[in-house]
Amino acid sequence: MSAVTIEHRHVGVGEVSLHYAEADSTHPPMVLLHGIGVDWRVWQALSRRLESQFHLFMVDLRGHGTSDKPESGYGVSDYAGDIENLMERLDLHDVTLVGSSLGALVAVAVEASAETVSRRILVDPPLGSVRAGSTLFEEILRIKRSPDSPSDQQARIFDALRMNDKRAGNLILKYMAET
Repeated sequence: MSAVTIEHRHVGVGEVSLHYAEADSTHPPMVLLHGIGVDWRVWQALSRRLESQFHLFMVDLRGHGTSDKPESGYGVSDYAGDIENLMERLDLHDVTLVGSSLGALVAVAVEASAETVSRRILVDPPLGSVRAGSTLFEEILRIKRSPDSPSDQQARIFDALRMNDKRAGNLILKYMAET
């Protein structure tokens, strides 16, 4: 397998600039979204296998890698809005949207037509069961839509995350609840 030629670019998406690594080709586009605390480089090894089939866009989510790191705006809807704007700015269609962990939550939350995002692949999405009949994602959405104060919502999200993974440390759960 040969090395993938990667170009590094930035695109303005509203108030932030996102970095993405692009492996250009004539193939259909694939946008890859990483998890918390990492950046586009988590996709490097896989990119060698995918570049013969896809035009790759490996994005640094806001607050990660060399993308902007604003003071606020770290909710799933903020990340999703960034990706929606990125795909619009780059005029992408028939995208295969791949997300890992946090990136999987973002991929689920991206609101795009079937002409824009034709496939979604979720890698290790934190969508486990929280209570009977409810996934973690559904529980978080229910909490976020409640009339509770943001600090009460954050505390309830922390509790839902703790129920979902009793082995996770408080620091990562606190960060996930905040974002």
